[in-house]
Amino acid sequence: MRYIKRCVDYFGARARHIRRCWTSVRHLWGVAIIAFLSWAYIALTTWGPALKLPARAKVESWPKIPLIWALIVLVAGFLFIVIEGSYRLHYRSPSEPTNELKAKVLQLGRDLFNFLREKGPYPQVPRDKTMTHDEILRKAMEIRGPYTEAIHYGYDHRFKQRTLNLFDELAEHGIRDSEIKEWEVNPPQIQTTERIKKIAERLFLLAARMDIDEESKGT
Repeated sequence: MRYIKRCVDYFGARARHIRRCWTSVRHLWGVAIIAFLSWAYIALTTWGPALKLPARAKVESWPKIPLIWALIVLVAGFLFIVIEGSYRLHYRSPSEPTNELKAKVLQLGRDLFNFLREKGPYPQVPRDKTMTHDEILRKAMEIRGPYTEAIHYGYDHRFKQRTLNLFDELAEHGIRDSEIKEWEVNPPQIQTTERIKKIAERLFLLAARMDIDEESKGT
C-alpha cells in the first residue's frame, strides 16, 4: 500500500504541474486553435467515411493524414504545454512583481505603524459630573482636535501620495486588495487611526500573499 501511495502521489504531483503549465500558456489561443483544427481534420479524414455525414462533405476526397502524424501532433502539443508552461512558471516576466516591490510594501506598512506609535493612542476626555454637555463637548474638542489634525495632516503630508503610488504599482503587476477602498487611502474628509491601521495590516497581508505565490510556484 505504501508503494501504491507513492505512485499516486508521484503521478498526482505531475498532473498538478501539467495543469499549472496549461494555466500559464492557455492564453496562447493561436496554439489551441491550430491544435483543435489539426485534430478535427485528422479525425474527419480517418473516421469520416464511417460516419453518416452530408453528401456535400466528401471527406473521402480529402488528403488523408496518417495516424502516426496525429500522434506526433499530440506529443508535440503536450511537450509544448509542459516546456513553455514550465518556463513561464519558473522565470519571471518583466511585468511580474519583484522582491523590491515586496520590500516597498513591507516598508510602508512598518512606517504607518511607526507613525501611529509616534502619535500615541487616541486621547481620552476626563469626565466630570459637574460639567454640562456643552462643556464636555468643548473639552473633547480641545483635547482631541489637535490629535485628530495631527493624524490627518501627518498622513496627508507624509503617506497619502506614497500609498496611492504603491497601490497603483501593485495594480500594474496584477496585485489588488479588495478590502482596501480608494476613499480609505485618499479620504475626502478626515483620515483616522483606524483606517491607517487597516491599510498597514493589509500591506503586511499582501506581502505574505506575494511570498506564498512565489514559494508555491511549480507545486
